[in-house]
Amino acid sequence: MARKDERTKDGFDVQMQANLLSHFLLTKLCMESIEMAAESRGEARIVVHSSSARFGSAIKEDFFLKSEPGTLGGDKWPEILQFMGRPGGWQRYHQTKLACALFAMELHNRLKAKGSKVKAMSCDPGWAHSNLQQSAVENGTMGSFSARLGKKVGAQSSADGSLACAMACFSPDANSGDFFMPENGTHGPPMKTIVDGVATVEGKEKEVCDIEQQKNVWIFAEKGLDIKFDL
Repeated sequence: MARKDERTKDGFDVQMQANLLSHFLLTKLCMESIEMAAESRGEARIVVHSSSARFGSAIKEDFFLKSEPGTLGGDKWPEILQFMGRPGGWQRYHQTKLACALFAMELHNRLKAKGSKVKAMSCDPGWAHSNLQQSAVENGTMGSFSARLGKKVGAQSSADGSLACAMACFSPDANSGDFFMPENGTHGPPMKTIVDGVATVEGKEKEVCDIEQQKNVWIFAEKGLDIKFDL
């Protein structure tokens, strides 16, 4: 989260590879086994972890491709100016977490179209106490003040932060195309903000429910990884 403009040994932005591209590839490699499990057990689930950082600008192809360090916004702008729209670690993080939610929705669309018993969902943990914030301070562009403030304003335990994901994974009421997040935004019991790919409140979740963006995330990920992922 909010990491510096670094690249993995494969040449991708470290956040995009860790948060989206690796999971896209893993899903492709496991898809046959997941389909077999769904046929034998009645269902199987793929849950992709997103974040409140999903809100903002549309995903851009450049963030999915191999590139040189410093070419995806760099690290020159302080955190406060990044929150006001300047490029940096938070913008790159936003790109990955919006991409995660979009991937889940596009996977849902494709699975539904083929009549699969596999369900695809996504979730937002809210703000949970974990080592993520400290790592972002030590190795990224997150300010220590922001990390301390988050712990005091609406934060929850790591266990409570896992509830949205747990609901998507195990709840009998969770269905493909659903999105779970804490009731109070940063904390609280899980609630659905998207059901079967449609926002529960009109005008909300515009970014995740954007059909064009859902298609684009698949195209961009395939291009970046140089693979074809057909269901």
